[in-house]
Amino acid sequence: MPLYVTPEDEAREREIADALEKAYRCELVKLGKKGKVDYLAVRGGRVVAVFEIKARQDKSVTFDTLWIETAKVAFLDAAAHFFDVPGFFVARWGDGVIKLIDAGRVDAVSGEPEWVDRTRNPRGDANDRDEVYLCPIDQMRGVK
Repeated sequence: MPLYVTPEDEAREREIADALEKAYRCELVKLGKKGKVDYLAVRGGRVVAVFEIKARQDKSVTFDTLWIETAKVAFLDAAAHFFDVPGFFVARWGDGVIKLIDAGRVDAVSGEPEWVDRTRNPRGDANDRDEVYLCPIDQMRGVK
């Protein structure tokens, strides 16, 4: 699903996955480039959660909200229902803060989604617009 992923993006994502493995004593299995969510969390041979991971470069206190694409929330929620496990959207900021929110809570705390244009680091694609939730960061909880 991701169109614009660099090796550096993948490395940052793996660092976050490693931190989640340690915090929650599980193995995170990457679903690959065609996966609709990033990782399955596996413990004792069973899927126990699904994760979508985002690495931000700004500090966790720079903005009050985090853009979360509505499509990612839908895919994460669907995967969580399929496996009958929780689904989490996880973000790590440039200052090392890692927070998560249950996929089922994103729309409740964020209000109506908005269409946004990419304003920082434009990729030269006129169609690079997304429908996003503006998720309040204070509604996310810290990772152990």
